[in-house]
Amino acid sequence: EVASGKEAREICKIGVFYDSIEETLAQNGFAPNARPGLQGFLRKAA
Repeated sequence: EVASGKEAREICKIGVFYDSIEETLAQNGFAPNARPGLQGFLRKAA
């Protein structure tokens, strides 16, 4: 099954804008930005 153009835009979140970097990262499944001085591997809270 192949997605239509509209479905593909929804799947890839094309044209979606967020209010902050933190919201963008969270909505796209990334860990939040590291606080200054924090080192090591970051993991998203489950």
